[in-house]
Amino acid sequence: MYVDKHPNWFKSKCVKILVARIDRNKIIDNDINKVSLIFKNLGKWEQMITAGIDILDGFGFNSSKEKPIRKYKNYLTKDYIIDPIDKKYIGDEEIKILIQLKKDKERTGNRNNRINNDIKNDEERIQSILYEVKNNIETSIKWINLKNTINNLIKD
Repeated sequence: MYVDKHPNWFKSKCVKILVARIDRNKIIDNDINKVSLIFKNLGKWEQMITAGIDILDGFGFNSSKEKPIRKYKNYLTKDYIIDPIDKKYIGDEEIKILIQLKKDKERTGNRNNRINNDIKNDEERIQSILYEVKNNIETSIKWINLKNTINNLIKD
């Protein structure tokens, strides 16, 4: 997976994501379904972690006197504008996805940025958003794997 800013970043604020098969075989329908599933589950891992921390705090398992720093943000699929995956974005060996954080979430993200609390310039802002999108995709895969594991355990 390759995540980078769209060539027209300052106009579009889009992040370009290229997804390719590891074996470099041609993209098939099942690959498209798997990629679509990732983007339908953005933010669910973060919600689970945040809820877990809150539950542990409620039972007094937080040893510090201050609130724990929230590593994860709750950017859900609905917080993004995601171009639908259609044939014009699917090549023989890769799928291109364009995604952008909605404007109201982008401002919130900048204020509470994990990388740098004081966004000083456009490049830092761009890197921050790229980091958030990439992290959200990676944790979405964790969520899907956890859900599949639980489903398999229940079946047995």
